[in-house]
Amino acid sequence: MPKQLWAPWRLEYVSQADELPGCPLCAEAAGEVEESLVVHRGKTAFALLNKYPYSSGHLMLAPYEHVGELEQVADETAVELHHLGLQSLAALRTLYRPAGFNLGTNIGRAAGAGKSTRITKGTTASRRQLKKRAS
Repeated sequence: MPKQLWAPWRLEYVSQADELPGCPLCAEAAGEVEESLVVHRGKTAFALLNKYPYSSGHLMLAPYEHVGELEQVADETAVELHHLGLQSLAALRTLYRPAGFNLGTNIGRAAGAGKSTRITKGTTASRRQLKKRAS
């Protein structure tokens, strides 16, 4: 049986998530976050670090457009998200040589996405190193 994943640093976000106004990904997309974790901005999508990751090195890719279902993502955006994912894997593999990657798509609140569709990439690289190398 797998061990339960315990990430107590996420409690700050989880305990207040329902009370936060708006969508945090939309705020990042619009450049409204003072201490932004965005590491790359593309034409239709962007890459950012997760402020409350389950593990270090959690990189998220998100469309600029707020969508709740994967089927709502325009073809151009889907292609860019895929290319950003490939670029992310290559960069993380080169810089940090992780033992592996966990790739996934969170769709819906029960899957951890809140209101937005987002694609997440995880590695063993630390967030601090990833932000420093990406800039």
